[in-house]
Amino acid sequence: MRKIDPSVLGNWVKAHRKTKDMTQEELAVVVGITRYQLIRIENGESKTSRETASALAHALGQNEGEALRLAGYDGEPAQGISADEAELLSTYRSLPETERPKFLIISKATRQALAAH
Repeated sequence: MRKIDPSVLGNWVKAHRKTKDMTQEELAVVVGITRYQLIRIENGESKTSRETASALAHALGQNEGEALRLAGYDGEPAQGISADEAELLSTYRSLPETERPKFLIISKATRQALAAH
């Protein structure tokens, strides 16, 4: 990770969030972070993990590589995570804790059904 100014990503996130007419709470839920964490990101008070930068890009419908670059990473998805995998992760994170086990059950059943064909 190279040295960056966290406010650059924060301004980018805030601008795209407002363009999508999302509240901080809505975006935080989709990304799987707290509103407080999002506020710190938008204010440039917090470094952002690779995974969070990626999830922010997907939630905002923006280029993942750009978000990673602005966050100080090389622009490659985290740990080889594809856009589809990041979308699944974002969906999982957006669910209430009580609903996540159901999501996993459905995912496993789908994988088994696809493997059978």
